[in-house]
Amino acid sequence: MLHSPRANTSVGDAAPQASAEAARAYRQTALAIAVILGFALARIVLAFSLDFGVDEAYTLTMARRLSWSYFDHPPLHQWIAHFAALAFGENGAVRLPFIALFAATGWLVFTLTRDLFGAAAGLLAVFALNATPFFFASAGGWIVPDGPLLFALAAATWSLSRLLFEPEAPVVPLWLAVGFFLGLAGLSKYSAAFFPFGLLIFLAIAPGQRRWFVHPAPYCAALIALLMIVPALAWNAENGWVSCAPQTASWRRRIDFPHPSTPTRVARQSRRMRPSMTHGDRCSTGFDRSSGSVTSPGSRRAMGLSMPASSTRRWSTTSAGSFR
Repeated sequence: MLHSPRANTSVGDAAPQASAEAARAYRQTALAIAVILGFALARIVLAFSLDFGVDEAYTLTMARRLSWSYFDHPPLHQWIAHFAALAFGENGAVRLPFIALFAATGWLVFTLTRDLFGAAAGLLAVFALNATPFFFASAGGWIVPDGPLLFALAAATWSLSRLLFEPEAPVVPLWLAVGFFLGLAGLSKYSAAFFPFGLLIFLAIAPGQRRWFVHPAPYCAALIALLMIVPALAWNAENGWVSCAPQTASWRRRIDFPHPSTPTRVARQSRRMRPSMTHGDRCSTGFDRSSGSVTSPGSRRAMGLSMPASSTRRWSTTSAGSFR
């Protein structure tokens, strides 16, 4: 029986190529873990070397008394600080749960980006996340709401990625996970409200995803998220919606008072957010550098989720105040 030498060569070359790709992916995963652990160790050293900042001291003081919510933020980071202080005392060790949460966030960012765009993109994403000054210091290890918020949103995005792009993914458990993590995000910071709007944008514009509007699971997820933020809503209802005051005052300042020039605001944001600003806006949102367009389904999903928060951030760079 005759055999084609060309066919035999192609079959023979396929196995080594697959093996090389697997080895490359393994090395990139190991590097990502090393990046996460290395930056976590650096944060631990800083946690025990630096005194508390103003926001951290304020949080620890408020967290001494447990409450359903607090004046200017939802309660999750204050609850974490309360129990960490009971366990370790009011010292640098209170920062450890926040450092651990951000390490988990880094892993979620790596796996999400790897699954959508490849292991090399995942490695770049996790390095950019950790090397950005704001995420390295404040969000990555201080006693502030940004760390729990980023973890919850990253976990929700990872769950959504499996739901939307893996045909065999378990639908109900993943949607329930999305609802749970969005509830955690809502207990972390009020700006989490932008995420569901981004999800709605994606579901509306992505071919094949509008089916979720007639599926019961997303509505169950929304119900779980709403039930989880009931403590903050109930506390505000009992206290005259006092947490809305910083938000409305911030918006009024944008209108009524002068603010720094646009170049000044952009420079301030750039110092805090690079390199994640460039990488996050183009690579992680799926911008195709060769064609100048957003093409893949994963790219459209990333862009839809990021659009409300990203647009607000850009507008905020030319304004005073912030959405907390």
